[in-house]
Amino acid sequence: MKNLLILISIITLAVSCKKEKPQQELSRIELITSKEWVIKTYDDIIKRCSNDTIILNLTDSSNQNEHYRRMKFNTDGTGWQEIGMGGRFNIEWRLENNDEDLVIDYVYTSSVAELKGKIYTLNKDKFEFLLSDKDEYCVDSTAHYFERNYILSEY
Repeated sequence: MKNLLILISIITLAVSCKKEKPQQELSRIELITSKEWVIKTYDDIIKRCSNDTIILNLTDSSNQNEHYRRMKFNTDGTGWQEIGMGGRFNIEWRLENNDEDLVIDYVYTSSVAELKGKIYTLNKDKFEFLLSDKDEYCVDSTAHYFERNYILSEY
């Protein structure tokens, strides 16, 4: 009788314990497009292509109102970016190199500026990447190129 009670207890315990299903991991595109991102850090850096001299033009927007420092990436490859009170810029974006590289085309009224870069951190809370136009402008060692470093967080 004692063994029967133990067996019934074990069966009841086994049936009542539910195993949680592991949460499916989101793809990079799903993570990027899942929300509106707040720009926590936004730095502009101008560098000489020879890499011997660095000219810093640093703009840290951490003191600005977060409402005006946002980015949104849509699933159709479009989106927008707001920096300060200067308004909203439309962007077109895509992932390359097995979703490791981010390319953003800033669509201005008269031109398009393409910046390519590397994604360093991407999870549900943080999105960090560095964009550059080095490939386009480094025709010789005296030329300059532009880098833009972003750290985004959940809105």
